[in-house]
Amino acid sequence: MAQQLDKVIKKRQFSQSDHGKELTRSLIDHILKVNKSKASAQEIVGLMRYLLGTEIADMLEIEAPDLPGYKISLLRTINYLKGFQRAGDFKQAYRLGYAKFKKQSAEHHNY
Repeated sequence: MAQQLDKVIKKRQFSQSDHGKELTRSLIDHILKVNKSKASAQEIVGLMRYLLGTEIADMLEIEAPDLPGYKISLLRTINYLKGFQRAGDFKQAYRLGYAKFKKQSAEHHNY
């Protein structure tokens, strides 16, 4: 039922727009500027395409090659294994993550 509802919402609410493409391009540009991981720009954008699905990614004009199957399998395995981690202090994790985000944003604006 959830998948059917998802399809109905997409059909009714999702459409291509210049504003949506512009906002997506801005988001991608920002992510790539603050990226400190070893992932390449093509891998990051490829992951976005994979997570959004071809239909939505095409609608937003997200251009990237498909991620190889082994990378998708690796990501799925890592996320599955993370589910076995002991629950910690979520508020503390949020505060640390937000502080890191603010620091990255400040460094980016100082350029």
